[in-house]
Amino acid sequence: MLTYKNYKGYIDYDEANAVFYGRVLGVSSILCFEGATSVELEQSFKDVIDTYLAHCEKTGKNPDRFYSGKTLLRMPPNLHRRLAEKAEMKQESLNSFLVESLQSVL
Repeated sequence: MLTYKNYKGYIDYDEANAVFYGRVLGVSSILCFEGATSVELEQSFKDVIDTYLAHCEKTGKNPDRFYSGKTLLRMPPNLHRRLAEKAEMKQESLNSFLVESLQSVL
């Protein structure tokens, strides 16, 4: 991961083309970057973010992706029941139990 101006970039490597590449996370637009070396990759990452932020400022667009805090999670009914029972045993709502559980893995 790369970080610049509070943006994070996911990095991968393409062996066939001998190039590092990545994508900026947490924005609505698809922002990609690449480089043959770590120095080139990092500069490309910074450049794409700076260009994106300048474009957002010029157009009045909010640069960050909006997260509502709501998500739909599909799971097998048996797992749903087991999680609800666990939450009930802890005298918590299922939502609170799941949020706490998810935070523990980050």
